[in-house]
Amino acid sequence: MHNKKLNIFISILTAILFFSVAGLCGQCGLAQSTEEETTAEEAEEDKDESSSKNTEEDKNGSETTEEVSGEKKAPTIELEIYMGQVYSATDGVCFYRIEAKVTGNPKPTVEFSRDDSNHAWGDYKVQINLDDPGDTYTLEATAENSEGSDFDSLELTWGCEEEGGPPDEGGEEEPAEPSTFSKNASVDLSGYITQFFPVSTGDDEVFVGDNNADGLTKGYLSFDISDLSSLDNIDITDAEVRITDVEHGGEPWSASDKMDILVFYYGDELTNPEDFAVGGVVVKTFNISDSLDNLTFSTDELISEVQKAVDDDKDKFQLKFSLHNKSNNGFGDWYLFKPSHSRLVIEYIESS
Repeated sequence: MHNKKLNIFISILTAILFFSVAGLCGQCGLAQSTEEETTAEEAEEDKDESSSKNTEEDKNGSETTEEVSGEKKAPTIELEIYMGQVYSATDGVCFYRIEAKVTGNPKPTVEFSRDDSNHAWGDYKVQINLDDPGDTYTLEATAENSEGSDFDSLELTWGCEEEGGPPDEGGEEEPAEPSTFSKNASVDLSGYITQFFPVSTGDDEVFVGDNNADGLTKGYLSFDISDLSSLDNIDITDAEVRITDVEHGGEPWSASDKMDILVFYYGDELTNPEDFAVGGVVVKTFNISDSLDNLTFSTDELISEVQKAVDDDKDKFQLKFSLHNKSNNGFGDWYLFKPSHSRLVIEYIESS
């Protein structure tokens, strides 16, 4: 009897153990299955994120490449007559003045097939003289930089009536022959002012940028136009500032990307700090870089300001040069040019 009860107890205990183990194994299987599904889902999400990230990186990489490649551009050129035809009784010629409208980066150089002014009007302008009514000429010009070249041509024919000859079909009078005024900048009245430092004039040096103490530096040029302002009834037809042999020290382009040139009158003496104040009329803005070595320009704003100066009987025409910003690196970052290499050329007509 005792043995029988013992056997029954063992049988019940065995059954209980069997079902307990089976339940535990079922839970293990469920946990393992759930974990595998979760891992698979996470892997798929990681894959999607990685794919999306790579796609975005490819897109950004493509855009960056396109942006970089867009920094440099092959040149374009278009020839336009900006004066003419004009009859010169002194030389007996009918002349045209032509300008090359040029785009491109780096700044293109332009080669003309002919220039009868011997480069008097700058790098992008020429004059062509025709000797008699049967004379014609086809002007050719090529713009070129490291990215390529472009070509344009312009056919010119005699279109003038000789002085004293019959009037043209419209019955209009022949235009007056323009005169030229040309003057170098005054060394004594040109110079530069550096923030918190004394003024420097009369040394034939103009700095624009900042110095070793990171003081902002502005340049100033003064041209004597008293001979022109003393004339009556002057119409300014063209004006050009020619500044050549520009040098640089440090990296002024790392602090600013532009240089403003303003008409700014400071009178008979350059003083500090009054003349360092903000002011003036912008007549030209240059994009600056390590290849900027020439500040020659002619703009409608410049012509207008020269006309105002003459109408107001000013004896000086004065300019201020300033970068949009300065560096803070403890080094001088500047452009340098000389008043003796700076010239103002004005074309005008005296009207009766």
